[in-house]
Amino acid sequence: MEINVTNYPSFPQSIDILTGKERVQSIDRLQIIFKVVERCNINCSYCYYFNMGDESALSRPSIVSFDNAISIAIWIAKGCVELNIKNVDISFHGGEPMLLPIKRFKSICKILNDAISKFAHLTLSIQTNGTILNKDWIEIFEEYEINVGFSIDGYREANDRYRLNKDGSSTFDIIVKNILTINSSKSLSSKLKLSTISVIDPMNDYHKVYKFLRSLGIIEMSFLLPDNNVDTLTDKNFIDGCGRAMFDVFEEWLIEDNPEVTIRHIEDVLPFYNIHVSRSPAQKASKNQILVAQSNGKIAVNDSFIPALNWYRTTPEINTKEKIMLEFLHDSVFDEIEYIINSPSKECFSCKWLKVCGGGDMENRFSTKDGFNNPSIYCNAYKIYYQSLEKLLVKNKFPIALLPFGDN
Repeated sequence: MEINVTNYPSFPQSIDILTGKERVQSIDRLQIIFKVVERCNINCSYCYYFNMGDESALSRPSIVSFDNAISIAIWIAKGCVELNIKNVDISFHGGEPMLLPIKRFKSICKILNDAISKFAHLTLSIQTNGTILNKDWIEIFEEYEINVGFSIDGYREANDRYRLNKDGSSTFDIIVKNILTINSSKSLSSKLKLSTISVIDPMNDYHKVYKFLRSLGIIEMSFLLPDNNVDTLTDKNFIDGCGRAMFDVFEEWLIEDNPEVTIRHIEDVLPFYNIHVSRSPAQKASKNQILVAQSNGKIAVNDSFIPALNWYRTTPEINTKEKIMLEFLHDSVFDEIEYIINSPSKECFSCKWLKVCGGGDMENRFSTKDGFNNPSIYCNAYKIYYQSLEKLLVKNKFPIALLPFGDN
């Protein structure tokens, strides 16, 4: 591996980094973000895919062809054999994946299932803006056991601040209607996961957001920090408000006291306090590898890194008909990503919360001047969330002596 170590001066040599052959052979779960549609029917102003300066999606086919879907499926299946990968998660994304003609979507599900499931355990999911749904879609979700994730930011005012139709009209009513339709389908809701993703905005009341999502029957939620990097976000009040929002969700969750409800940023923290509330049995941590399959048949690096756009534009793409998975994963960019994730900024090493946040998501650490050698732009948001959570736990009789990060 050749990496310019001067770009990451704070890297602690004591951390074990898997590179090259070792890293590739350690993969237990392959996650494919399949961009079956590279256009959208609504216009979310905060969208990382269309509104952050990267217009490459517009140069690719609007929908994936059968030939490209087949090539991608075979490429994944061969990769599972080559690397002995036992678990594959494929998430249909866009754009808006439900803009795909429904017969083509069903055919692609069959192609993926036929090609991959004989070599690995295959799980399918779809992330939708929730504006397109009918009984035919529900039948496909049932037939192929597709977990459904809706993007909704909360009650009407919260959702319609950013998630609007292209003519500026509200998306709220149709999203709520379709969530309730899915939840009322007993055969679907009993077998599959229905979840929501909400992007945090400090202007919202997150006690109210939590209660609203619960009123829709949602028990699996994710609250995402907005896509920003060190150059694009400088508003301290906004950052601090994000931390308070994360805590408000935790507080409301604690008040409800329902272990069936799972929230990603809560489940990430509670194990440090030896509190386990997941509905699923505890599992050994697995090594995930995330890749993006594009509508043009090419494979790319995880596009959640797009907020670090100047860096992301330098990352490679390969054609599934020209290069196998093993060759692609040996590219030095994956060693670089592993290195960056495990080399937080030097300011982080004096922070007691480093073990929890890990230095923050790498895209939130990027700046044009210093690359990834920065604390996360959301550093103070994390601190506010963790400190507030810990104070509330102590208030609820958690022993101070057992605090994993000290009582200061």
